Amino acid sequence: MKRLLTLIAFLYGMLFLGMPARAFTLFDRNTWPPALNPHNWPFDLFPVPEVATNPNGGVTYGVLLAFLFKDQQNQISSILAPDVNDDTKLGFGGTVRYFAYPSADTQWYALAGAQEKIARVVDLNYATGRSRETWYSLEGRLFFERDPTDRFYGFGNDSQQSGESNYTTEQVYVRGKLGWNLSKKFQLALVARPRYVRILQGAFTNIPQTTTVYPNAKGVGGGSEIYGEARATYDTRDSVDIPRQGTLAVLYAGTAQRVLFSSFSYNRLGLDAHHYWTL
Repeated sequence: MKRLLTLIAFLYGMLFLGMPARAFTLFDRNTWPPALNPHNWPFDLFPVPEVATNPNGGVTYGVLLAFLFKDQQNQISSILAPDVNDDTKLGFGGTVRYFAYPSADTQWYALAGAQEKIARVVDLNYATGRSRETWYSLEGRLFFERDPTDRFYGFGNDSQQSGESNYTTEQVYVRGKLGWNLSKKFQLALVARPRYVRILQGAFTNIPQTTTVYPNAKGVGGGSEIYGEARATYDTRDSVDIPRQGTLAVLYAGTAQRVLFSSFSYNRLGLDAHHYWTL
């Protein structure tokens, strides 16, 4: 059977080599069928090899295909970037990503991925009013994750390497932000982020499980959080995405409370300020 298949492949190869010059050849794009000619495609295609290492995971090999779609002004309007990969610890998997840029004021993306062992991710994000040309700005995000590579060594400075354990973080949260734009520079906003977290069995059988070694540690049972925040923003940057000059300052106050269905209570108050210089 193998000899027959080899003979058939050889005959097809000889037939290909014996084709007249006007037939299809990789070295002359004028002979390519229209569907195979990249100049006729509605996108630019960039294959990217993937090689990555994770100290808590394994070595990942794969390939990512980036499809770039452009508008009439030759600006990138969307990107489709699926990949397939194989991880030495988590097995075969892949992720599908789509990024949309309908305007400078509105952007959104969606991605979903999975590995053979436990790992899952879904991330959806939408933002409008980014340039603050209108009276309001709106952002929304839905995130789900199962990461089976996390480690826990115990609490405090006395924790040892020998106390290493493995667990899976399963979390899902929704984050929303509604901003009132007093001007292009000043914004008042409210942020809400309910979050659900659970600790599950990890992916590694050669490492003790956190739920077994530290069954009574705080947080091993997971928890829930209902976080709310008010913030004031001053922004003079020349670009939201790639600023070259300007100032960004955010004053915020937030809280999560048990009486509001959180697993714990805490308050946050802070100021985050940046200034950009062009070198």
